Amino acid sequence: MMNLAPGPNFQRAAPLVRNNDQQNRIKILSLYFIYYGLLCYLYISYLSVDWAYAGFNLYIEPWNIIFSIGGLTLFALMVPVQRDVRSILLNIFLSIYLVPFLVLSALGGHDLNAVLVVALCSVTMFQVSRVDLPSVELAKVSPTLFLTTIAFLSILLLFLFYFFIGFRYFNLDFRQVYNFRDDVADNLPPLFAYLSSTFSKLLIPLGVVAALIYRMPLVALGFAAISILFFGFTSHKSMAFYPLIAAIFYYALSKSVDYSKVLILLVAAVALCVVDIALMNLNGSESVWGWYTSLFLRRSLFVPPSLDIYYIEFFSSHLPVYWADSRLTFGLLQSPYDLPVPYLIGNVYFGDDTGANTGFIGSGFAQARTFGALLYSVGAGLTLALLNAHGKRQGVAFISSVAIIQMMTMFTSTDFLTLFISHGVLLAFLLLGLIDRPQPRRPAAR
Repeated sequence: MMNLAPGPNFQRAAPLVRNNDQQNRIKILSLYFIYYGLLCYLYISYLSVDWAYAGFNLYIEPWNIIFSIGGLTLFALMVPVQRDVRSILLNIFLSIYLVPFLVLSALGGHDLNAVLVVALCSVTMFQVSRVDLPSVELAKVSPTLFLTTIAFLSILLLFLFYFFIGFRYFNLDFRQVYNFRDDVADNLPPLFAYLSSTFSKLLIPLGVVAALIYRMPLVALGFAAISILFFGFTSHKSMAFYPLIAAIFYYALSKSVDYSKVLILLVAAVALCVVDIALMNLNGSESVWGWYTSLFLRRSLFVPPSLDIYYIEFFSSHLPVYWADSRLTFGLLQSPYDLPVPYLIGNVYFGDDTGANTGFIGSGFAQARTFGALLYSVGAGLTLALLNAHGKRQGVAFISSVAIIQMMTMFTSTDFLTLFISHGVLLAFLLLGLIDRPQPRRPAAR
Protein backbone atom coordinates (compact mmCIF):
# COMPACT_ATOMS: atom_id res chain seq x y z
CA MET A 1 0.00 0.00 0.00
CA MET A 2 1.26 3.48 -0.92
CA ASN A 3 2.27 5.61 2.07
CA LEU A 4 0.64 9.05 1.71
CA ALA A 5 1.90 10.49 5.00
CA PRO A 6 4.06 13.63 4.72
CA GLY A 7 7.72 12.79 4.51
CA PRO A 8 10.39 14.07 6.90
CA ASN A 9 11.54 16.73 4.43
CA PHE A 10 8.03 18.18 4.26
CA GLN A 11 7.70 18.13 8.04
CA ARG A 12 10.98 20.00 8.41
CA ALA A 13 10.13 22.48 5.64
CA ALA A 14 6.79 23.69 7.06
CA PRO A 15 8.21 25.15 10.31
CA LEU A 16 11.10 26.61 8.30
CA VAL A 17 8.69 28.47 6.00
CA ARG A 18 6.70 29.75 8.98
CA ASN A 19 9.90 30.87 10.68
CA ASN A 20 11.04 32.71 7.54
CA ASP A 21 7.66 34.44 7.27
CA GLN A 22 7.88 35.54 10.91
CA GLN A 23 11.38 36.91 10.41
CA ASN A 24 10.25 38.74 7.27
CA ARG A 25 7.27 40.18 9.17
CA ILE A 26 9.53 41.47 11.96
CA LYS A 27 11.96 42.96 9.44
CA ILE A 28 9.21 44.74 7.49
CA LEU A 29 7.56 45.99 10.70
CA SER A 30 10.90 47.41 11.88
CA LEU A 31 11.47 49.13 8.55
CA TYR A 32 7.99 50.68 8.70
CA PHE A 33 8.76 52.18 12.11
CA ILE A 34 12.07 53.59 10.84
CA TYR A 35 10.25 55.02 7.81
CA TYR A 36 7.52 56.50 10.03
CA GLY A 37 10.11 58.07 12.34
CA LEU A 38 11.97 59.68 9.44
CA LEU A 39 8.72 61.10 8.04
CA CYS A 40 7.78 62.51 11.45
CA TYR A 41 11.19 64.16 11.78
CA LEU A 42 10.96 65.71 8.30
CA TYR A 43 7.39 66.87 8.90
CA ILE A 44 8.42 68.68 12.10
CA SER A 45 11.74 70.09 10.85
CA TYR A 46 10.83 70.87 7.23
CA LEU A 47 7.17 70.70 6.16
CA SER A 48 5.70 72.46 9.20
CA VAL A 49 8.36 75.18 8.87
CA ASP A 50 8.67 75.85 5.12
CA TRP A 51 5.21 74.74 4.01
CA ALA A 52 2.92 75.72 6.89
CA TYR A 53 1.18 78.19 4.57
CA ALA A 54 0.15 75.22 2.39
CA GLY A 55 -1.67 73.53 5.27
CA PHE A 56 1.17 71.52 6.84
CA ASN A 57 0.64 72.83 10.36
CA LEU A 58 2.26 71.42 13.49
CA TYR A 59 -0.11 70.45 16.29
CA ILE A 60 1.43 68.08 18.81
CA GLU A 61 -1.14 66.21 20.87
CA PRO A 62 0.15 63.10 22.74
CA TRP A 63 -3.04 61.09 22.19
CA ASN A 64 -2.93 61.70 18.44
CA ILE A 65 0.64 60.40 18.34
CA ILE A 66 -0.29 57.32 20.40
CA PHE A 67 -3.26 56.51 18.14
CA SER A 68 -1.13 57.09 15.05
CA ILE A 69 1.56 54.67 16.23
CA GLY A 70 -1.12 52.16 17.17
CA GLY A 71 -2.65 52.51 13.71
CA LEU A 72 0.74 51.98 12.08
CA THR A 73 1.26 48.80 14.11
CA LEU A 74 -2.17 47.41 13.25
CA PHE A 75 -1.94 48.15 9.54
CA ALA A 76 1.65 46.89 9.28
CA LEU A 77 0.53 43.62 10.89
CA MET A 78 -2.61 43.46 8.74
CA VAL A 79 -0.82 43.86 5.43
CA PRO A 80 0.20 40.44 4.09
CA VAL A 81 3.84 39.51 3.51
CA GLN A 82 3.21 36.64 1.11
CA ARG A 83 5.17 36.60 -2.11
CA ASP A 84 2.32 37.61 -4.41
CA VAL A 85 1.13 40.69 -6.28
CA ARG A 86 -1.59 41.50 -3.72
CA SER A 87 0.94 41.65 -0.88
CA ILE A 88 3.32 43.84 -2.89
CA LEU A 89 0.66 46.36 -3.93
CA LEU A 90 -0.97 46.56 -0.50
CA ASN A 91 2.44 47.28 0.99
CA ILE A 92 2.90 50.00 -1.63
CA PHE A 93 -0.41 51.51 -0.48
CA LEU A 94 0.74 51.39 3.13
CA SER A 95 4.13 52.91 2.22
CA ILE A 96 3.18 55.80 -0.06
CA TYR A 97 -0.24 56.66 1.35
CA LEU A 98 -1.17 55.26 4.76
CA VAL A 99 2.09 55.95 6.60
CA PRO A 100 2.22 59.61 5.46
CA PHE A 101 -1.49 59.88 6.36
CA LEU A 102 -0.75 58.53 9.85
CA VAL A 103 2.01 61.13 10.24
CA LEU A 104 -0.47 63.85 9.27
CA SER A 105 -3.00 62.49 11.76
CA ALA A 106 -0.33 62.50 14.50
CA LEU A 107 1.18 65.93 13.88
CA GLY A 108 -1.23 67.92 11.70
CA GLY A 109 -4.16 68.32 14.08
CA HIS A 110 -6.75 67.09 11.59
CA ASP A 111 -10.34 66.04 12.20
CA LEU A 112 -11.03 62.51 13.48
CA ASN A 113 -13.66 61.98 10.77
CA ALA A 114 -10.99 61.76 8.08
CA VAL A 115 -9.04 59.19 10.13
CA LEU A 116 -12.13 56.98 10.50
CA VAL A 117 -13.04 57.19 6.80
CA VAL A 118 -9.51 56.36 5.62
CA ALA A 119 -9.18 53.50 8.11
CA LEU A 120 -12.56 52.01 7.10
CA CYS A 121 -11.79 52.27 3.38
CA SER A 122 -8.31 50.79 3.81
CA VAL A 123 -9.61 47.78 5.75
CA THR A 124 -12.33 47.31 3.11
CA MET A 125 -9.81 47.28 0.27
CA PHE A 126 -7.51 44.91 2.19
CA GLN A 127 -10.32 42.40 2.76
CA VAL A 128 -11.92 42.59 -0.69
CA SER A 129 -8.52 42.05 -2.34
CA ARG A 130 -8.46 38.58 -0.74
CA VAL A 131 -11.12 37.41 -3.23
CA ASP A 132 -9.81 34.67 -5.50
CA LEU A 133 -10.55 35.80 -9.08
CA PRO A 134 -9.59 34.12 -12.36
CA SER A 135 -7.16 35.96 -14.59
CA VAL A 136 -8.25 37.32 -17.95
CA GLU A 137 -6.87 35.03 -20.66
CA LEU A 138 -7.87 35.89 -24.23
CA ALA A 139 -4.93 34.56 -26.26
CA LYS A 140 -1.20 33.97 -26.06
CA VAL A 141 0.75 36.56 -27.99
CA SER A 142 4.53 36.71 -27.77
CA PRO A 143 5.76 39.50 -25.47
CA THR A 144 8.47 40.30 -28.02
CA LEU A 145 5.72 41.18 -30.51
CA PHE A 146 4.22 43.52 -27.92
CA LEU A 147 7.66 45.02 -27.34
CA THR A 148 8.10 45.79 -31.03
CA THR A 149 4.58 47.18 -31.33
CA ILE A 150 4.94 49.42 -28.27
CA ALA A 151 8.25 50.80 -29.57
CA PHE A 152 6.72 51.58 -32.98
CA LEU A 153 3.61 53.26 -31.48
CA SER A 154 5.70 55.27 -28.99
CA ILE A 155 7.91 56.66 -31.76
CA LEU A 156 4.80 57.38 -33.83
CA LEU A 157 3.31 59.36 -30.93
CA LEU A 158 6.49 61.41 -30.68
CA PHE A 159 6.17 62.32 -34.37
CA LEU A 160 2.54 63.31 -33.78
CA PHE A 161 3.59 65.59 -30.93
CA TYR A 162 6.09 67.23 -33.26
CA PHE A 163 3.53 67.46 -36.08
CA PHE A 164 1.02 69.37 -33.93
CA ILE A 165 3.24 71.64 -31.80
CA GLY A 166 6.83 71.19 -32.99
CA PHE A 167 9.39 72.28 -30.41
CA ARG A 168 7.60 75.54 -29.50
CA TYR A 169 6.81 74.37 -25.98
CA PHE A 170 9.46 71.70 -25.57
CA ASN A 171 10.89 71.93 -22.05
CA LEU A 172 13.09 69.72 -19.89
CA ASP A 173 13.40 72.15 -16.96
CA PHE A 174 11.35 70.89 -14.00
CA ARG A 175 11.12 74.44 -12.65
CA GLN A 176 9.41 75.72 -15.82
CA VAL A 177 6.73 73.06 -16.31
CA TYR A 178 3.82 75.26 -15.23
CA ASN A 179 4.85 77.90 -17.77
CA PHE A 180 4.32 75.47 -20.65
CA ARG A 181 1.72 72.90 -19.57
CA ASP A 182 -1.41 74.93 -20.33
CA ASP A 183 -0.07 76.09 -23.71
CA VAL A 184 0.64 72.47 -24.67
CA ALA A 185 -2.87 71.36 -23.69
CA ASP A 186 -4.46 74.23 -25.61
CA ASN A 187 -2.60 73.38 -28.82
CA LEU A 188 -3.08 69.60 -28.87
CA PRO A 189 -6.23 67.62 -29.70
CA PRO A 190 -7.99 66.37 -26.51
CA LEU A 191 -7.16 62.77 -27.46
CA PHE A 192 -3.50 63.45 -26.64
CA ALA A 193 -4.26 63.73 -22.92
CA TYR A 194 -5.48 60.12 -22.98
CA LEU A 195 -2.64 58.91 -25.22
CA SER A 196 0.14 60.51 -23.21
CA SER A 197 -1.26 59.14 -19.93
CA THR A 198 -1.73 55.62 -21.32
CA PHE A 199 1.70 55.49 -22.92
CA SER A 200 3.57 56.94 -19.93
CA LYS A 201 1.78 54.94 -17.22
CA LEU A 202 1.23 51.61 -19.00
CA LEU A 203 2.92 51.02 -22.34
CA ILE A 204 6.34 52.55 -21.62
CA PRO A 205 6.69 50.77 -18.23
CA LEU A 206 5.55 47.55 -19.92
CA GLY A 207 8.21 48.03 -22.58
CA VAL A 208 10.91 48.77 -20.00
CA VAL A 209 10.10 45.72 -17.87
CA ALA A 210 9.79 43.39 -20.87
CA ALA A 211 13.13 44.63 -22.21
CA LEU A 212 14.78 43.98 -18.85
CA ILE A 213 13.30 40.49 -18.71
CA TYR A 214 14.67 39.73 -22.18
CA ARG A 215 18.06 41.21 -21.17
CA MET A 216 17.90 44.09 -23.66
CA PRO A 217 19.16 47.04 -21.58
CA LEU A 218 19.60 49.31 -24.60
CA VAL A 219 15.95 48.82 -25.53
CA ALA A 220 14.95 49.65 -21.94
CA LEU A 221 17.07 52.81 -22.12
CA GLY A 222 15.41 53.63 -25.43
CA PHE A 223 11.97 53.47 -23.81
CA ALA A 224 13.23 55.64 -20.94
CA ALA A 225 14.50 58.20 -23.46
CA ILE A 226 11.10 58.23 -25.18
CA SER A 227 9.43 58.85 -21.82
CA ILE A 228 11.76 61.80 -21.18
CA LEU A 229 10.81 63.20 -24.60
CA PHE A 230 7.14 62.79 -23.64
CA PHE A 231 7.92 64.90 -20.57
CA GLY A 232 9.60 67.48 -22.78
CA PHE A 233 6.59 67.77 -25.06
CA THR A 234 3.92 67.76 -22.31
CA SER A 235 5.73 69.31 -19.28
CA HIS A 236 4.30 66.58 -17.04
CA LYS A 237 7.42 65.91 -14.99
CA SER A 238 6.23 62.58 -13.55
CA MET A 239 6.62 61.04 -17.02
CA ALA A 240 10.38 61.33 -16.69
CA PHE A 241 10.39 59.11 -13.60
CA TYR A 242 7.93 56.34 -14.51
CA PRO A 243 10.43 54.12 -16.39
CA LEU A 244 12.92 54.43 -13.52
CA ILE A 245 10.29 53.43 -10.96
CA ALA A 246 9.24 50.40 -13.02
CA ALA A 247 12.86 49.33 -13.56
CA ILE A 248 13.85 49.69 -9.89
CA PHE A 249 10.73 47.81 -8.85
CA TYR A 250 11.45 44.97 -11.26
CA TYR A 251 15.09 44.62 -10.17
CA ALA A 252 14.08 44.64 -6.50
CA LEU A 253 11.63 41.77 -7.05
CA SER A 254 13.18 39.80 -9.90
CA LYS A 255 15.53 37.63 -7.83
CA SER A 256 13.18 37.07 -4.90
CA VAL A 257 9.74 38.52 -4.19
CA ASP A 258 10.50 40.29 -0.92
CA TYR A 259 8.94 43.69 -0.23
CA SER A 260 11.52 44.50 2.43
CA LYS A 261 13.98 45.29 -0.39
CA VAL A 262 11.57 47.88 -1.80
CA LEU A 263 11.01 49.29 1.68
CA ILE A 264 14.77 49.60 2.26
CA LEU A 265 15.04 51.63 -0.95
CA LEU A 266 12.16 53.84 0.18
CA VAL A 267 13.75 54.40 3.60
CA ALA A 268 17.00 55.32 1.84
CA ALA A 269 15.13 57.76 -0.43
CA VAL A 270 13.56 59.47 2.60
CA ALA A 271 16.92 59.51 4.42
CA LEU A 272 18.32 61.40 1.42
CA CYS A 273 15.73 64.08 2.17
CA VAL A 274 17.38 64.63 5.56
CA VAL A 275 20.73 65.20 3.83
CA ASP A 276 19.09 67.39 1.17
CA ILE A 277 17.45 69.65 3.76
CA ALA A 278 20.68 69.93 5.77
CA LEU A 279 22.51 71.08 2.62
CA MET A 280 19.69 73.50 1.80
CA ASN A 281 19.98 75.04 5.28
CA LEU A 282 23.74 75.43 4.78
CA ASN A 283 23.54 76.88 1.26
CA GLY A 284 20.24 78.78 1.39
CA SER A 285 16.81 78.11 -0.06
CA GLU A 286 17.81 79.69 -3.39
CA SER A 287 20.36 76.93 -4.00
CA VAL A 288 19.67 73.71 -5.87
CA TRP A 289 19.29 71.86 -2.57
CA GLY A 290 15.78 71.19 -1.29
CA TRP A 291 14.27 70.59 -4.71
CA TYR A 292 14.44 66.80 -4.34
CA THR A 293 12.72 66.89 -0.94
CA SER A 294 9.99 69.21 -2.15
CA LEU A 295 9.23 67.00 -5.14
CA PHE A 296 9.54 63.60 -3.47
CA LEU A 297 8.61 64.13 0.17
CA ARG A 298 6.09 66.94 -0.05
CA ARG A 299 4.49 66.44 -3.46
CA SER A 300 4.63 62.65 -3.77
CA LEU A 301 4.14 61.48 -0.18
CA PHE A 302 2.32 64.16 1.82
CA VAL A 303 0.16 66.09 -0.64
CA PRO A 304 -2.09 63.11 -1.65
CA PRO A 305 -3.24 62.17 1.89
CA SER A 306 -3.60 65.86 2.82
CA LEU A 307 -5.90 66.32 -0.19
CA ASP A 308 -8.00 63.37 0.96
CA ILE A 309 -8.35 65.10 4.33
CA TYR A 310 -9.56 68.26 2.57
CA TYR A 311 -12.01 66.29 0.42
CA ILE A 312 -13.49 64.52 3.44
CA GLU A 313 -13.61 67.74 5.46
CA PHE A 314 -15.35 69.69 2.67
CA PHE A 315 -17.88 67.10 1.54
CA SER A 316 -18.80 66.17 5.12
CA SER A 317 -20.46 69.59 5.38
CA HIS A 318 -21.35 70.25 1.72
CA LEU A 319 -23.40 68.35 -0.85
CA PRO A 320 -21.67 65.47 -2.68
CA VAL A 321 -21.78 65.50 -6.48
CA TYR A 322 -23.22 61.97 -7.05
CA TRP A 323 -21.14 61.48 -10.22
CA ALA A 324 -22.73 64.53 -11.91
CA ASP A 325 -19.34 65.35 -13.50
CA SER A 326 -18.93 61.80 -14.83
CA ARG A 327 -19.72 60.75 -18.37
CA LEU A 328 -21.51 57.74 -16.87
CA THR A 329 -24.47 59.92 -15.87
CA PHE A 330 -24.75 61.35 -19.44
CA GLY A 331 -25.32 64.86 -18.12
CA LEU A 332 -28.62 63.85 -16.53
CA LEU A 333 -27.49 65.02 -13.07
CA GLN A 334 -26.72 68.63 -12.25
CA SER A 335 -23.69 69.28 -10.07
CA PRO A 336 -24.34 71.63 -7.13
CA TYR A 337 -21.05 73.41 -7.97
CA ASP A 338 -19.88 75.51 -10.90
CA LEU A 339 -16.43 73.88 -10.92
CA PRO A 340 -15.34 70.25 -11.31
CA VAL A 341 -14.47 68.72 -7.94
CA PRO A 342 -10.63 68.92 -8.20
CA TYR A 343 -10.78 72.62 -9.12
CA LEU A 344 -13.40 73.25 -6.44
CA ILE A 345 -11.10 71.86 -3.74
CA GLY A 346 -8.15 73.75 -5.22
CA ASN A 347 -10.11 76.99 -5.15
CA VAL A 348 -11.43 76.51 -1.59
CA TYR A 349 -8.19 75.39 0.05
CA PHE A 350 -5.49 77.00 -2.08
CA GLY A 351 -7.30 80.04 -3.43
CA ASP A 352 -6.40 79.47 -7.07
CA ASP A 353 -7.31 77.37 -10.10
CA THR A 354 -5.18 74.38 -9.02
CA GLY A 355 -6.60 71.01 -10.01
CA ALA A 356 -6.37 69.13 -6.69
CA ASN A 357 -6.78 65.56 -7.94
CA THR A 358 -6.80 62.81 -5.35
CA GLY A 359 -7.10 59.03 -5.12
CA PHE A 360 -9.96 56.60 -4.74
CA ILE A 361 -10.81 57.44 -1.10
CA GLY A 362 -11.12 61.20 -1.43
CA SER A 363 -12.73 61.13 -4.88
CA GLY A 364 -15.19 58.44 -3.76
CA PHE A 365 -16.14 60.54 -0.73
CA ALA A 366 -16.76 63.53 -3.01
CA GLN A 367 -19.22 61.46 -5.05
CA ALA A 368 -21.37 60.00 -2.27
CA ARG A 369 -19.60 60.53 1.07
CA THR A 370 -18.83 57.33 3.00
CA PHE A 371 -20.90 55.15 0.65
CA GLY A 372 -18.97 56.44 -2.38
CA ALA A 373 -15.61 55.97 -0.66
CA LEU A 374 -16.51 52.40 0.34
CA LEU A 375 -17.80 51.63 -3.14
CA TYR A 376 -14.51 52.77 -4.65
CA SER A 377 -12.63 50.79 -1.99
CA VAL A 378 -14.44 47.62 -3.06
CA GLY A 379 -13.52 48.39 -6.68
CA ALA A 380 -9.88 48.99 -5.71
CA GLY A 381 -9.81 45.69 -3.81
CA LEU A 382 -11.22 43.78 -6.79
CA THR A 383 -8.63 45.44 -9.06
CA LEU A 384 -5.84 44.21 -6.80
CA ALA A 385 -7.42 40.74 -6.66
CA LEU A 386 -7.48 40.56 -10.47
CA LEU A 387 -3.86 41.69 -10.71
CA ASN A 388 -2.98 39.05 -8.14
CA ALA A 389 -4.58 36.40 -10.38
CA HIS A 390 -2.44 37.59 -13.28
CA GLY A 391 0.62 37.45 -11.06
CA LYS A 392 0.04 33.74 -10.51
CA ARG A 393 -0.07 33.19 -14.27
CA GLN A 394 2.45 35.70 -15.58
CA GLY A 395 4.87 36.24 -12.72
CA VAL A 396 4.77 38.43 -9.61
CA ALA A 397 7.73 40.65 -10.53
CA PHE A 398 6.40 41.26 -14.06
CA ILE A 399 2.81 42.12 -13.07
CA SER A 400 3.82 44.18 -10.03
CA SER A 401 6.31 46.25 -12.05
CA VAL A 402 3.93 46.83 -14.96
CA ALA A 403 1.02 47.76 -12.68
CA ILE A 404 2.90 49.86 -10.12
CA ILE A 405 2.44 53.27 -11.81
CA GLN A 406 -1.28 52.81 -12.42
CA MET A 407 -1.88 51.52 -8.88
CA MET A 408 0.03 54.45 -7.40
CA THR A 409 -2.25 56.67 -9.48
CA MET A 410 -5.30 54.87 -8.12
CA PHE A 411 -4.09 55.28 -4.54
CA THR A 412 -3.15 58.95 -4.75
CA SER A 413 -4.24 61.00 -7.74
CA THR A 414 -7.36 60.05 -9.72
CA ASP A 415 -11.01 59.13 -9.48
CA PHE A 416 -11.48 55.36 -9.58
CA LEU A 417 -13.75 55.39 -12.65
CA THR A 418 -11.46 57.80 -14.50
CA LEU A 419 -8.59 55.40 -13.82
CA PHE A 420 -10.00 52.73 -16.13
CA ILE A 421 -10.41 54.91 -19.21
CA SER A 422 -8.16 57.95 -18.98
CA HIS A 423 -5.26 56.15 -17.29
CA GLY A 424 -5.45 52.91 -19.26
CA VAL A 425 -6.31 50.28 -16.61
CA LEU A 426 -9.00 48.77 -18.83
CA LEU A 427 -6.45 48.54 -21.65
CA ALA A 428 -3.95 47.05 -19.19
CA PHE A 429 -6.24 44.12 -18.39
CA LEU A 430 -6.92 43.62 -22.10
CA LEU A 431 -3.19 43.47 -22.84
CA LEU A 432 -2.52 41.16 -19.90
CA GLY A 433 -5.21 38.86 -21.27
CA LEU A 434 -3.35 38.69 -24.58
CA ILE A 435 0.28 38.62 -23.53
CA ASP A 436 2.03 35.37 -22.73
CA ARG A 437 4.26 35.01 -19.68
CA PRO A 438 7.61 36.61 -20.55
CA GLN A 439 10.54 34.26 -20.05
CA PRO A 440 14.13 35.51 -19.59
CA ARG A 441 16.55 34.62 -22.32
CA ARG A 442 18.97 31.90 -21.37
CA PRO A 443 22.63 32.59 -22.09
CA ALA A 444 23.84 30.67 -25.11
CA ALA A 445 25.72 27.46 -24.32
CA ARG A 446 29.42 27.54 -25.01
